[in-house]
Amino acid sequence: RLVCSNFFHTAVYRVYNPRSGEHLYTKDANEIKVLSSKYGWKKEGTAFYSGGSTPVYRLFNAAAGVGSHFVTNSLTEKNSLVSRG
Repeated sequence: RLVCSNFFHTAVYRVYNPRSGEHLYTKDANEIKVLSSKYGWKKEGTAFYSGGSTPVYRLFNAAAGVGSHFVTNSLTEKNSLVSRG
């Protein structure tokens, strides 16, 4: 785990779905609360601190089933995937 103590860095947390084996990274405390309280995801704590200026996009395709999250830092790739549904 990468750890940084700089005040300006954003904590990114990891949660785990024991039913699917899927891990998810998020900076959204509310998302963690919903996943853990309603869907049985397990909180694993802070995975790393993000301090970069490059955005990272997380996409989800519900039609593709479990484990359908995709992460990219390419705006072109994100837009292409979103346009395809």
